[in-house]
Amino acid sequence: LECLAWKPQNLSRATAVLARLARIEINDNWANKPISSLGAIYRSWMPQTAASLEERCKALELLTKRYPDIGWEICIEQFSLGPQMGNYSYRPHWRSDASGAGQPVKTRKEIKGFVRKALDLTLCWKKHDERTLGDLAERLQGMPEEDRATVWDLIDIWLQKPETTDRAKATLRERIRLFALTRLARRRGLEEGTR
Repeated sequence: LECLAWKPQNLSRATAVLARLARIEINDNWANKPISSLGAIYRSWMPQTAASLEERCKALELLTKRYPDIGWEICIEQFSLGPQMGNYSYRPHWRSDASGAGQPVKTRKEIKGFVRKALDLTLCWKKHDERTLGDLAERLQGMPEEDRATVWDLIDIWLQKPETTDRAKATLRERIRLFALTRLARRRGLEEGTR
């Protein structure tokens, strides 16, 4: 499937199969899992596909519509803070599908374009809950200022919904507390305004 994903016309189909496989959680220490393959294909700074930025954005949008749980993981990883490591995927040996592709992206514009698409997809998510809002709150440092305000607006809207339980509110409150109001947050260099 990694080999098939190099060809732009196969990207959506290979993504769909990998997403279905990724729904089955594998609890072992192997790195070669379907979710890891998807992460490599859609890595903003070193995509393991020959698809253009527009093709990857369309395929990512399709992934979030058809497999929202997997799509969320892929999108949220694009603007996660901390060290990131990338591995090369399997490349075709006898075809030229991957020639010249799969290396670290040279222009910041392409990286920012893909990260922006992933961020837009997460902010316009169909149904937010304490897990998705907690993921966004933990990644505020990796977002532009106007998007941080959007996250807080989304949290306020979610808090006002009648179906939001006290347990869900407490879960989100605890995630925000652990992210922003601990010694680790100070060491992480969290900005005072965000705190």
